[in-house]
This record gives sequence, structure tokens and C-alpha cells, in this order.
Amino acid sequence: MDLIEYQHSKNDNRHPWEWARFEVIRHFIKKHYISNAQAVVLDVGCGDTFVLNQLQKQMPQAQYYAIDTAFTEDIINEFQQEGISLLDNIDALNQKIDKADLVFLMDVIEHIEDDESFLKNLVSKEYIDDDTLFIITVPAYQSLFSEHDVFLKHFRRYSRKALTNTLENAGFEIIENGYFFSSLLAPRLFSLAKEKLIGKSKSLGLAGWKGSKKQSKLVKDILYLDFKITNLMHRIGLKLPGLSTYAICRKSVS
Repeated sequence: MDLIEYQHSKNDNRHPWEWARFEVIRHFIKKHYISNAQAVVLDVGCGDTFVLNQLQKQMPQAQYYAIDTAFTEDIINEFQQEGISLLDNIDALNQKIDKADLVFLMDVIEHIEDDESFLKNLVSKEYIDDDTLFIITVPAYQSLFSEHDVFLKHFRRYSRKALTNTLENAGFEIIENGYFFSSLLAPRLFSLAKEKLIGKSKSLGLAGWKGSKKQSKLVKDILYLDFKITNLMHRIGLKLPGLSTYAICRKSVS
């Protein structure tokens, strides 16, 4: 969860979108990453550290670094737990690690005005080599830009082609890319139409979820099934649209 959303959250049941996205991440890790018990894992723009907290349960021997420029001393004290180092500046990693094995940028670069320069700086770090695997997700389609994006301080949304161009220009080689959560497109289009017809309403993002544990699990399962169907279609050459765009990539060797 983005720290902006975290500050507004009043429900102990985390939004099912986050749980479903984590399952999507796990899928890509299993598919593209050769397991290493001593792996160094970075979550850049980590928010409230949810992804690393869950991943640590499955890869307990790995070294985890959660980086977010919005971290304050109080937030670090609140989120700190054994096995996960919290940093408010990515440059602090320079003296801490020799190599990063797995890097997450989960709905991060849309928050950065000059996304390409940020990515160029990241891929140039000494601890990033040709084997470092990046898993990147962003919100899809600029045409869906809404009050939700304004609330979260997004500069843009991305098509698959736009994300690919940005990453390749920044020095990445794309392994796989596409969309996921196709079933969420219709609700977002309806919400956007409503916003244009009757005006903007206040958005709380993921913090607005009020569902029970059973409802959360049901929606999470539906969204993950959505991903599996979309992924199957992708494998046979049919690339369906979705509310999120992803790219699996490494540093370009050219």
C-alpha cells in the first residue's frame, strides 16, 4: 500500500487487489527467477512494506531492503522488523550490498516526474548486473487517468508500448511484458464516466476498502483467476488489455 493510502486506512482487511497483485508477483518470481536462499531483494518505493513482509515468509533466508523516500523516522520505527532493512534513500545501499538479485518497482515510476532518468540512475548502480531481475508494474492507459491518480500523486499511466519504450531507453532489456486485471477495466471506465458526468469525488485509493475477510478473499481469488486467464491468453499470442501493465526485465547487455 502506498504510504498516502496507508495514512487513510481504517480497515484491518487489506485490499484484495494488493493480495492478488502479490500472487501475480509470486508467479513471475517462480517463472523467471532462479531461487537463491541468500538472495538480496530490493523493493524500491515499497510503501508500507507489504510485499517484502509476505515474501519473507516464503524466502526467509534472503536479505531484504525496503526503500521509500517517504519514510520518516517514525514510519521506520513502526514498520521495522527483523530481516528487512528500511531506507529512505536508495543511495544508502551503495555501502550495504555488492549485488542485487531481485528488484521490485511495484507501481512506483508513475510517481516520478522524470521516470527515464530515475531508471537510468538505478540500472547504473554497481550492485545491478546482467543477472539482476526486475519486476515492474504500473497503472495502465493514460486515458484512464482520474481523481484516483491525482490522489496518489501520479504523473501518468502507461500503455504496454509506453512502458517498454521507457525501459529500453533507460537501458533495460525486456524479457516479458503485458497487462493484467482485465476484469477491473469496466469498473474503472464506469468510475471515470461518473466522474466526468457528475464531477470529481474524493478518492482514498486502497484505503477505501471496507470489505470483510471473506469478501477480501473472494475478490482476491477472482482477480488472480483473471490474471491466470489473461496470462494463458498471452501465452497463445492473444494480449488482452488490463488495468495494470507489467514488465519483467534485466539490464541490457548492448
